Amino acid sequence: MGCNVSKDVQVEEQQKAQDGQVQEEKKQADQVSTPEEEKAAMKIQASFRGFKARKEVEKMKIEDSSRKVNGHKEDSFGSDDPQLSEAATKIQASFRGHKVRKDLKAQNDSNEVANKDETAE
Repeated sequence: MGCNVSKDVQVEEQQKAQDGQVQEEKKQADQVSTPEEEKAAMKIQASFRGFKARKEVEKMKIEDSSRKVNGHKEDSFGSDDPQLSEAATKIQASFRGHKVRKDLKAQNDSNEVANKDETAE
């Protein structure tokens, strides 16, 4: 009875070894591909990557448009922040000053042209 068990174990081990070799050969056969197959695989992968990228861009557009309020983008900061409010006030004041200086320069330039016309006559 002891001899039969060892023969059975040996047979099983041989079958497992053969199965392992067959599986290894199948793996190697699956890994070998023709240049046409490689080109096709690259084309499929590129198409899928493009699809994913377009889908992501569409998702970003939807998220961006949902953040708009009354046609304007929603502020990404809290309006109750005193430091940001002070900075915004400073920017607004400097722009208003720039605009006034620009308007005064244009007005002075037009007055000078009018004065030259009067003196030329």
